[in-house]
Amino acid sequence: MQVGLAASLSELPGIEGIAWRPAHSLIEPVLFRLQVGTWLAGGAFPALGLTALARDPDGGLRSVGLEFFIGQELRIEPAAGRPFPGAAKLAVRLIHGLVEDGPVHKPIELAGENGEPIRMEPSANGRFIRVWAQG
Repeated sequence: MQVGLAASLSELPGIEGIAWRPAHSLIEPVLFRLQVGTWLAGGAFPALGLTALARDPDGGLRSVGLEFFIGQELRIEPAAGRPFPGAAKLAVRLIHGLVEDGPVHKPIELAGENGEPIRMEPSANGRFIRVWAQG
């Protein structure tokens, strides 16, 4: 896997940072090795490093770099024109699950952190996983 190779190479002398192009991120080598090592050993996916989050002008929040792992990006839709409360925390949780389970091809309903109903479904072109609170 490319991230494991990158983690190994980050131990070479003179390496000051790991540029992870899919997420447009630059990560300190020790942190990169720790996060990737934890993930490859069965821990949480390093969502804020191997992917990133970006705010869209309409208040939505989208992933950057998730497509590298599953072929889709995540987009949390704004709630009534305002940013979705807790969107970043929800995105990190969903990204971890999506990397484990793969892309979304049909609507899925799940519970948020406080039991609130959340809906995920692929966009019309299949490039995004759209997420919003129901109700």
